[in-house]
Amino acid sequence: MKRKKKQIVFINQSSGYMMLDICNAFVESRKYDTFVLQTGSIHIRPTKPHPELKVIKSKRYNKKNNFSRIISWTISFIHSLLLIWFRFPKAELFLVSNPPFNIFLPLFCKNNYSVLIFDIYPDILIGQKILQRKSFFVKLWSYVNRKVMNKAQHIFTISEGMKYILSQYVDNEKIEVNDIWVHGDFFRPIEKSINPFLLSMNIDDKFVVQYSGNMGITHDIEIIVDVAEKMKERSDILFLFVGEGEKKRLIEEKIGILGLNNCLVLPLQTGDILPYAMGAADIGIISLDSNSASLSLPSKTFSYLAIGAVLLCIAPNGSQLGNMVKKNLLGESFEKTQINEIGEYIISLADNKEKTGTIKNNALRFSLKYTPSNAQKYVK
Repeated sequence: MKRKKKQIVFINQSSGYMMLDICNAFVESRKYDTFVLQTGSIHIRPTKPHPELKVIKSKRYNKKNNFSRIISWTISFIHSLLLIWFRFPKAELFLVSNPPFNIFLPLFCKNNYSVLIFDIYPDILIGQKILQRKSFFVKLWSYVNRKVMNKAQHIFTISEGMKYILSQYVDNEKIEVNDIWVHGDFFRPIEKSINPFLLSMNIDDKFVVQYSGNMGITHDIEIIVDVAEKMKERSDILFLFVGEGEKKRLIEEKIGILGLNNCLVLPLQTGDILPYAMGAADIGIISLDSNSASLSLPSKTFSYLAIGAVLLCIAPNGSQLGNMVKKNLLGESFEKTQINEIGEYIISLADNKEKTGTIKNNALRFSLKYTPSNAQKYVK
């Protein structure tokens, strides 16, 4: 009797290197015959899709505003459902929490599935005050989380803090924590004197304090401008903002009003420039507000570690990220109200190359724990 061909479909609206590494690990395992990734966009950094991985394009994630997000989430969800119904009704599903509506897919199909949680919904929306905890939709979403997660073959997440939050929906023992990773051959230390990103703007002589990534409404990055204002006499220190988001205009306006010459705001960099842009940082800033400190873990944390930057966290006291940074001597963590303390810490590093070098070496050594081999842990 001829064996039935096994299929697996990965569904992730915005697929970066981690998703591609996971997909490729499945392909290389040969546990299935057909491998499909349905996604709105692929960010090659540096992983490329395996030749045997079939990519089906869907609605691109639009984070311009909350309305755009919901529309793109909904279209992506509908496309995924139609794909499952008409092309892969018997395939195993690997569902990622992007779009967050993916958690609803198992309600409408009979496929076996596993779930990877990068961000916890509806908890994030509650934290952002978009939804009320006692609202009907939150109660419905929470009910679906419990129902879907309890029936999942596997549940994966990326931190112990997120595992703790997810335990309200499913038995703690069913949740597997797999560390994020970074490609050390892509993000790596680069001497300022040969960094083309710095050289092109003639800032290779600066001590760079960098915020890179999403400038969203939940990130307290405007306080970085307040820190910069207190240090405007230090021409050797540059505050570099790289990325896009709803707060970008606010940052630019605030810098203009204060007349600061020690700040530079740049757009999100292309893949070929990104490692040099990230590699420009002496200090990498990670911002988490009090409502999301346990609900997500920024992947750029590990990118900064790989390039050997000191981590400066703006996060609630006792956050998992802050504790990790302090415990392993990777930098420091501050509350968003500690403007003076943040400034003093930056100056202490800019004025003490030996201290800064020691912390940077700690970061590099610590990053060696987070390699692409972690992707194989998802293959069961």
